[in-house]
Amino acid sequence: MSHKTFLSIAAVIGIVFGIGMLIAPEQVFELYAIPSSEGSKSIARSFGALMFSVGIMNWIARGVEDSVALRAILYGNLAIHLLTLVIDLLALTSGAMSAQGWGSVILHVLFGAGFAYFVFARPSRS
Repeated sequence: MSHKTFLSIAAVIGIVFGIGMLIAPEQVFELYAIPSSEGSKSIARSFGALMFSVGIMNWIARGVEDSVALRAILYGNLAIHLLTLVIDLLALTSGAMSAQGWGSVILHVLFGAGFAYFVFARPSRS
């Protein structure tokens, strides 16, 4: 798979999840059995804005050939998925998130592995 295809998939998923968190945080919380409050909805919307923005960044970057900017975007995405993987695992093991959270864990593992591939394993074209 090319980095263009991979970034396109990551972009669409980020935008869709971001919009969901922005406009319907209560429904997202219900999926994960997380209690909802005005404060948690505000944090969810902030996270949704971040996800939406990273999705837009990935969409724009998908056509870029190997460059410092592309590598920065790939590293940033890798960091996002590694860190949120740890956060989701902690939430699952502490009981703060329902078993539905394993879906998020799987997504973070898949995307983390993909971004790691494009950062470390795929030969540079420059």
